[in-house]
Amino acid sequence: SDALMVLSLNRTDNQIKLISIARDSYVAIDGHGMDKLTHAYAYGGPELAVRTVNQNFNLDISEFVTVNFAQLANIIDYVGGVYVNVDEDEREVMNNYIPELQSLGISAEPVQQTGYQLLTGGQAVAYSRNRYTGSDMDRTERQREVLNSLFNSVAQMDITRLPGLASMVLSQCTTSLSVDEMIDIGTWAVTSGPSFGQCALPDGNCNARGEYIGSRWYYVYDLDAATQIIHNYIYQDI
Repeated sequence: SDALMVLSLNRTDNQIKLISIARDSYVAIDGHGMDKLTHAYAYGGPELAVRTVNQNFNLDISEFVTVNFAQLANIIDYVGGVYVNVDEDEREVMNNYIPELQSLGISAEPVQQTGYQLLTGGQAVAYSRNRYTGSDMDRTERQREVLNSLFNSVAQMDITRLPGLASMVLSQCTTSLSVDEMIDIGTWAVTSGPSFGQCALPDGNCNARGEYIGSRWYYVYDLDAATQIIHNYIYQDI
């Protein structure tokens, strides 16, 4: 719930779309009034998180996958790591997370150089957690970059390894998907070569602003405009 994304699979037009929604978005949560989107999972698990996204953005999502930091690191390591482009500011910040990850039992070594490089699972988690380089939108872009690279790593795997990957992923996450459903999605994604697009909400068309309400900081924006943007992107390819 700290990195909440909507994944859209379009087999007709051969497209995968990944949409980040800011964790601090000020939304209505069933039974809890207006609050941060990220809190929905804490209040009611994946079911309430999914319902909150559906109700605020007029979607009909029924499936979910959740992973914690350690599980994501294990999945990335299983496929051989991910390639991302690390600048110096990002390198310094992500290395500050390494001792904490190590204390949680996540294997991670400091990154020694900048530039396009292969990161281990622990290093990729540190890169994704960076909240201090740029804005929160930059943070969600880093998270999507990691998942895009993870997709590319999986796409290069031998298709005979997909059942093993699906079983491994299921052991590392909580999901409504079955092994067969995950293998079906994975086989389509690997064999059909879909395009991979991404975007984030809110964007410049949502009148977004940071605002303190009481003692808490929220990302406040026009949810109707955001809903139209996400629908246009998923269903009309705008």
